[in-house]
Amino acid sequence: MYCTNNKMSWGFSGSGTFSFILHVILNT
Repeated sequence: MYCTNNKMSWGFSGSGTFSFILHVILNT
């Protein structure tokens, strides 16, 4: 669920760094 949400965010989100950090935190 979160994985898909993050992938989507990566697509339309301008802040890639923020998305990346969020992805890591949610994955941990």
